[in-house]
Amino acid sequence: MLASQGLTSKREAERAYQYFGIDPTHASVIGDDHIIGCFRSRLADVSVIQAEEARKQLRVLGDVRESDKIRAEASGSIETYEQAMAFFDLDPSVADDFVPTMYSLKVLYTDPYMDCLSSGTNADAQTRLKTTLQA
Repeated sequence: MLASQGLTSKREAERAYQYFGIDPTHASVIGDDHIIGCFRSRLADVSVIQAEEARKQLRVLGDVRESDKIRAEASGSIETYEQAMAFFDLDPSVADDFVPTMYSLKVLYTDPYMDCLSSGTNADAQTRLKTTLQA
C-alpha cells in the first residue's frame, strides 16, 4: 500500500541502509556524502544488473532522507558541474585543460558510461565544463 502511494516503508529503508553496509540505527549521524561514497565504491565491482539494484537502494535512501543529492546520484545522470567533476574524479579547482583528457579516458575505458557522459557534457551549459569540452 505504501509503495503504490510512492512512500517507503521502514523495512525498505532499513534494507537499503543495510545494502550499503550501514547500520540503520546510525542513519541520523551519517551524511549524504558518506552514503554516496558507499554507493560509488560498490559500482566499481558489480555487474550492470547489480548496479541497477544499487541505484534502486540509493533511490530509497534519497527518498527517505529527502535528499536531492542522493536522488541525483541514483538517477545515473550528470546534470550539474559538481556531478560531472565527481564523475571524472576531478577536484573543481583542477585546470580546465585536464577535463577533456578525463572525458577521453572515461570514453575509452568505460564504454557503458557513454549515455551518462553524453548527458553530462550537455547538461551544464552555464559552467566551464561545457566550454572546455567543446574546445
